[in-house]
Amino acid sequence: MIDFTRLPDEALLRSREFLRPGPVPMGRTLWHEMVADGRAPAPAVRRDRLTAWRWSDIRQFLADLAGGEAA
Repeated sequence: MIDFTRLPDEALLRSREFLRPGPVPMGRTLWHEMVADGRAPAPAVRRDRLTAWRWSDIRQFLADLAGGEAA
């Protein structure tokens, strides 16, 4: 289990690590739709069989979501 309170900003996470039941309350399909629409952060790394996001980008997304800026 990942301790999200102790992750450094530059930590790279795969979607399965932060999506439900993790800190981002949504499934993989909705997450990828939001990324494609520009409503969620773009991945920091995208290679064959590896897509990862920076923890700082995910945290900012959650802060915006809580403030009503992202839907």
